[in-house]
Amino acid sequence: MHSSICCRRFKRHCVNWIADWLHEHMSCVAVNGLVSHKFSVESGVPQGSVLGTLLFLIYINDMVSRVTQSDCRLYADDTLLCLSFTKHPDTIQSDVDAL
Repeated sequence: MHSSICCRRFKRHCVNWIADWLHEHMSCVAVNGLVSHKFSVESGVPQGSVLGTLLFLIYINDMVSRVTQSDCRLYADDTLLCLSFTKHPDTIQSDVDAL
């Protein structure tokens, strides 16, 4: 099904298993005891899953290598770019665009 998905550092069967897990993922919303109809989730991973956390970390792992002008710091679910005030404002914008 997902034979075109491949990655240099992961075995094809692992990538295919994750892709199958994410394929046609459905969700719904519950508020005050009322539940919505199920709807298709087109991006992201199911919240609360151990695999979701792992996939998020893999996804952001190379962010620091994209930043060339600023100091990039990754936190649990946040990213901080630091740059000296002596540099031109377009410098930090180039790193934001790269991310």
